[in-house]
Amino acid sequence: MTLSVRINRILLAEESPTLCARLRRTLVQMAPHADIHTTASVEQTRREILEWRPVLAVIDFVLEGGNIVPLLGDAELIPAAPFVLGIAPDASRADTVQAMRCGFSYVIDKPFDLGTFEQAVLQTVSSPMSLASSINRIVSPLLYSDDDELDLKKLTAEIETLIFKMAIAITGSKKGLGRLLGISRQLVQYHLKKL
Repeated sequence: MTLSVRINRILLAEESPTLCARLRRTLVQMAPHADIHTTASVEQTRREILEWRPVLAVIDFVLEGGNIVPLLGDAELIPAAPFVLGIAPDASRADTVQAMRCGFSYVIDKPFDLGTFEQAVLQTVSSPMSLASSINRIVSPLLYSDDDELDLKKLTAEIETLIFKMAIAITGSKKGLGRLLGISRQLVQYHLKKL
C-alpha cells in the first residue's frame, strides 16, 4: 500500500533490530522515494528529530536509554516532525496521554501485525494539520486525564503559542487572520466548557 501523501524523510526509532527491519521494509513499500533513518536510543532519536527534521517519525516509547515520554515535554522536539506515530509497549495511560498532548498524531500498542502498522501510518499522515485538530490535540488529553487540577495558565500559553505559529504561517488578508483567531476562541471556549 503506497501513501497518497509524498513523504520524503522518515525517522524510525525502534530498539529491537528485528522489528525495526520489518517496519523499515513496510515503510519502504509505503513510501518508496523516502529517505529513512533509523535510531535505537533516546538520544539518537532526539538528535535526529531536531537536526534532520523528518516529515514522519515512528517512535517506540521505550528505546535504549529509557522511556522517550519524559523527553516529550521538550517544546522543540515534536513540532519539528509534522506527523508522529507512537508505538506503545504496555504503556501506561499516562504515557499515551502525554504523547498525544505533546503532538503525537496516533499511538498503537504492541504487539501488532504489519497490517495494523500500515493502517496506523495511513491514519497518521492523513490526519489534518489544521488549527482545530492541533487545539484538540492539546486539549483533548485533559478531558481524559486523571489529574483533578487543570493548569489553565499553561494550557492557555500552549494554545496561544499554537495560534501565533499558525497566524505567522497565514499569507493573505487581515480578514483571514481575524477569522483564524475567532475560530480559535470558539474552540477553546468549547473545550473549557467540557472541563
